[in-house]
Amino acid sequence: MTYNPLTKLPNRIQLNNDCEFETNQTLILIDIIDFSLINGTSGFIIGDMVLRELAAFLHAMYADEYNIYYLEADL
Repeated sequence: MTYNPLTKLPNRIQLNNDCEFETNQTLILIDIIDFSLINGTSGFIIGDMVLRELAAFLHAMYADEYNIYYLEADL
């Protein structure tokens, strides 16, 4: 599977695959600091909604020019 089922964005596997063929690359990472607090205080349903909404926003704003991926946190 090369996409994240929650966000519907390509995942780390797809990023690695795409990087094999790209010669000019820029990588921007967005980290939601202490995201676990959202899950802990508001629940996983709200946390999942935040991730889906952020993914949808980034895709709507930037997908025409950039590849957008969802990289799950390393635990």
